[in-house]
Amino acid sequence: MKVISMTGCFLVCAMLTVAQSFQCGFEDYLSLPNGLGEWYRIRGVSNPSSDGQATPDYFHVLGNASCDLPETPYAMMQPKEGQAVMGIEVSGTNEAVQREYLTILLDEPLQVGKNYEFKISWSNGKLTPISNAGLAINGIGFFFTEQMTVQSSTLPIINEPQFTFSRPVFSETWVEAKIQFRADVAAKFLTVGLFGNSGGRALKTAARSGQKVAYYFFDDARIDPLPDSLDLSEPKIFDGMINPIEAVGKDEVFVPNSFSPNDDGLNDVFLSNPYEIDGWNLSVFNRWGSQVFQSKSAMEGWDGKFNGKSVEMGSYYWTLIYKNESGRRSERQGFVNVLR
Repeated sequence: MKVISMTGCFLVCAMLTVAQSFQCGFEDYLSLPNGLGEWYRIRGVSNPSSDGQATPDYFHVLGNASCDLPETPYAMMQPKEGQAVMGIEVSGTNEAVQREYLTILLDEPLQVGKNYEFKISWSNGKLTPISNAGLAINGIGFFFTEQMTVQSSTLPIINEPQFTFSRPVFSETWVEAKIQFRADVAAKFLTVGLFGNSGGRALKTAARSGQKVAYYFFDDARIDPLPDSLDLSEPKIFDGMINPIEAVGKDEVFVPNSFSPNDDGLNDVFLSNPYEIDGWNLSVFNRWGSQVFQSKSAMEGWDGKFNGKSVEMGSYYWTLIYKNESGRRSERQGFVNVLR
């Protein structure tokens, strides 16, 4: 039985009763990392970004500055195996224009029509008080291709991957994703990330309020052949989560009836959500019907100012349009009191 291995990942291996299998632990490096975005120090990985604005991160126990483990700018993280991991900002709060992808180079192409099992461990790490990561996201995809996939700057890769995990994934510990499939392309590359425009596939769920980034660490990847007798006309995929977090329902938008924009850090902003909501359009009007605020981002609320100056205390009329969980347009309106 022949095993497809991943270039530059031969330091960690395990003998199985059936055949030898190579695990990819991102251990074969050219040099140790000194800063974020130094994916090029690892053999066997690449960055799809055409201008290098989106850059996978390489972390190592013996690294320097912000890239030594276990403490990273995103979370505390110990490798699943060995001493190294890779990480990418799958999506930020401005998900339409802020994506990173990781490409792994296969040692030799998959054989079309053959069955395989792909495994990779992923984790969000243990958050610290200064972590800006902490968002979970659904729709992370795995894209097997013959040619290197290209990303335009930080924009989404529009191609549809063969495999997508539909539910939000968030875990402070390592969990193992698994895909059993029949190869439909003689792939030499595997690209991981959030593909396509935001739509309903990029619904983010906050692990805690105020977080800005959906960041994922990866380790211990492998591809093994499976018997061709297995019926994999439909792939079998498992994200590794036993008790996954639930997506935040877009029908559940809480609108307060008052707020106090006095810069005391408590209830200073009207309708600021920790996640994006599709089709969001919030408008606020004074008692004469003049618009004093508008936002098309669910994460950008009203700070009680108009043209840079604080508005008077009193009642203001608001209208809100957004798409609910089923993708249908919802409209709401009401009054909010500005208190000081």
